[in-house]
Amino acid sequence: MKLSAGRHCIPRGSEEKINNFKEQIDRFANEILHFKLLLATRAIDIFSAFLYMLLMAQMNISLPDGLKNWAEARVAEGRYSSTSDLVRDLLRREQDYVTKLERLQAAIDEGLASPPTGGSVEEIIEQGFARLA
Repeated sequence: MKLSAGRHCIPRGSEEKINNFKEQIDRFANEILHFKLLLATRAIDIFSAFLYMLLMAQMNISLPDGLKNWAEARVAEGRYSSTSDLVRDLLRREQDYVTKLERLQAAIDEGLASPPTGGSVEEIIEQGFARLA
């Protein structure tokens, strides 16, 4: 005997097969959705990298073989992802160094321009530590 469901007739005992089929369709739809999300995420990553490359200024440098080999060895060690990353890191370090050096020179210039205190070196050091405390 057949059951009537709307315009369709469903044989008895087929409900379980139909429900299994629906579950398979739902899983497949979820997998497709997950795959679409992965693709969208990857596309965003690629687009971001492309924009980053467009916005980055480019510079070509010439190096003697020894420095080139040294830079490539740092990359091969895994410390940097590319020689460009190495050069960027070295330039940032140089910027930090120059900034610190400029601050130190400004402090030295300030000290040289200040009037003598009349105290001993020990007293001056004690006053400096007292200011820091």
